[in-house]
Amino acid sequence: MTILDRSSLAAGIGVVATAILVCGCASTTEVALRRPVDRCGSAPGSASIGSIPAGTPGTEALNESQQRILATIVGRGVDRRIPTQGQTIAVTVALDESTLRNLANPHVPESLTYPNDGIGVDHNSIGIFQQQPDLGWGTVPELMNPATAADKFYDALLKVADWQSMSIPDAAAAVQHNLNGAPDYARYESAGRKIIAGLNDSGVRVVPAAAVGPATPSPANCGQGPIQIPQFVPGGPAGPNIVAAAASQIGIDYAWGGGDLNGPTLGQRDGGVADSYDDYNKIGWDCSGLSRWAVYRATGKTIARTSQDQSTGGQAVSEKDAAPGDLVFFGGQGVAHHVGVYIGGGQMIAAPQSGGKVQRQPVADVAGPVTYRRYT
Repeated sequence: MTILDRSSLAAGIGVVATAILVCGCASTTEVALRRPVDRCGSAPGSASIGSIPAGTPGTEALNESQQRILATIVGRGVDRRIPTQGQTIAVTVALDESTLRNLANPHVPESLTYPNDGIGVDHNSIGIFQQQPDLGWGTVPELMNPATAADKFYDALLKVADWQSMSIPDAAAAVQHNLNGAPDYARYESAGRKIIAGLNDSGVRVVPAAAVGPATPSPANCGQGPIQIPQFVPGGPAGPNIVAAAASQIGIDYAWGGGDLNGPTLGQRDGGVADSYDDYNKIGWDCSGLSRWAVYRATGKTIARTSQDQSTGGQAVSEKDAAPGDLVFFGGQGVAHHVGVYIGGGQMIAAPQSGGKVQRQPVADVAGPVTYRRYT
């Protein structure tokens, strides 16, 4: 189980921001452009050959990513000749555990380097079924691949004696061994049944997991030019590792006041605009929380929490000497209203503002003056 808001199944679309929001502390303002987030790439196996037919009962509120995951779960069941009851069990579990989202988890840092739809914080649970690598469900790459995760679920289901004679919630609990048992899944049984009934004749198919192989970390540059995002290498060069750490969070919600040295956290109330976006109910990052965590993960250094204070620390570097992994600030030294992680080529990774998500964007998108600091 995760603490994500399960009542909201539809993802919002970014628009140009006109509001002024606080970034990292109550005395500064952040003025950034909010743009639609190009998640680019998804875990192999999550992109289905078929798709969920428009108007399929029970799927009206699902966004594109959730529909791909649904198609993957059902498609793997069809490919493996799993009866519709088994497919219903799988969909019911995924609705409860992740709301059909491929969730990373800061308790499993490797999971953050793979394409994901957000963050869960339930023990070491990851992926669409919230399976735990340390409990023998599979490797992190396998469980962050929705097709392979579906296969792992079906493998476990087929080992449950007489599962076809059990109720949907009881069979689900027998597979998952969850704390609260069948009642957790009973809440989603009718939704699962409705979806499977609507898909019975749809012919949904996906690439079999064996054909696509394990998931691979997100390229993060998302087709936005020739800049390549490095992979995080433990003990490797600080600058590239700062970039890799920040890039691993692309697509995670902005939450004012969110983020600490362990990863994204619930946002805080600001008594104003951020509250209107329910940031205090979201797990995510604000701009300085993300930059602080990226530096800490890459170097072990704990830097200041707010963008103003960060803009006076480290080593000042000129724009022409700025290198990947430097922090880029907007608004002036000591009064910066925004911060991002510079990746080179005039681009950065940043948590923009309420209603947005961590994204890659041009430095020029944000009003200056612009300064750079190095924390490597």
